[in-house]
Amino acid sequence: MAATMYPGEPIPNGGFLPPKTGASATQSPNLKKTLSQVKAEKKRQARIAVGLPPEGLPINERDIMGPTLAYSNEPMNYTRSALQEARHVADYSDLEKQYHRSKSTFVGAASRLLSREDSYFLYRDVDVSYNSRQGLLEDSRKMNVHDLHHKWQHRLDAKTK
Repeated sequence: MAATMYPGEPIPNGGFLPPKTGASATQSPNLKKTLSQVKAEKKRQARIAVGLPPEGLPINERDIMGPTLAYSNEPMNYTRSALQEARHVADYSDLEKQYHRSKSTFVGAASRLLSREDSYFLYRDVDVSYNSRQGLLEDSRKMNVHDLHHKWQHRLDAKTK
């Protein structure tokens, strides 16, 4: 018996290859899709179901245009200088917006230092009416209980109603 590698013919190990005809010759039905492929297919089907194109459209104009060296009757910028000027104007307007946004929240170094010194002083400023560390701890516990009651009392009231 001759060993050949053609479909339907015997092969050296004694088995047979299935004949490859029709769709199975070009595409195997047992190919597994990855999870990302399944998700992408579901997303495409959902977009089609609501009347949208299967793939999303790009938001930025530069993604729609695509780079090309082909001749254009109406280019956005006729010269390199015009292109640079357009970019400069766009960059300047963005810079100005950022400047005004940061100006409204800016705190200078001197005022930051002053606030740090004030907070340090207030942290170290201890009431002299306490004679011991125990008195400070008891007061701290009382304040914690008071704060917790103040914070959660409305929920306790809601449960009792």
